[in-house]
Amino acid sequence: MNYNFNNKIALVTGGTSGIGKEISKQLLIHGAKVIINYAHNEENYEQTRKELAEYKENVMFIKADVSNEDEVIKMFEKIENLDYLVNNAGTNIDSYIENFNIEDFKKVLNVNLIGKVICTKHAIPLLKNSKTPSIVNIASRLGTRPCVESSAYCSAEAGIINFTRSKCIRAFKIFNKS
Repeated sequence: MNYNFNNKIALVTGGTSGIGKEISKQLLIHGAKVIINYAHNEENYEQTRKELAEYKENVMFIKADVSNEDEVIKMFEKIENLDYLVNNAGTNIDSYIENFNIEDFKKVLNVNLIGKVICTKHAIPLLKNSKTPSIVNIASRLGTRPCVESSAYCSAEAGIINFTRSKCIRAFKIFNKS
């Protein structure tokens, strides 16, 4: 397949490791300008910055915790235009429910689910100005096939899947320009 993202601007949350890092790299390879968000891992940031040095004219890094709306607002204040939002940021803390620390459970829900809601909310005003607006929410199969030791993660992933479904209905009304 031949992908052409020339002159497109994408924000990838959680873009300094794993799936987010590869998505960022592929978008850059295919001509996009990419804003890579990361929360706290400075080592991953430095490594990614070095790996993507050849694209330095087309890449920007913004540190912000997607589960903190104030930080997300500040992140979006640094972005002038946006065509694509890739909601990828996530975390996991495994435990059986009877042993789960509720603060850890909330952290997983806040980053994996609420962070996607916050980023989507603040991306929409910018995406309204794009001719090709897209929001991609990364979710796991564990949102439909849960496992017992990952109740927080599975709950967040199921929430992402249903948030995405409900968001699609609303997005059609927002972005349908015909």
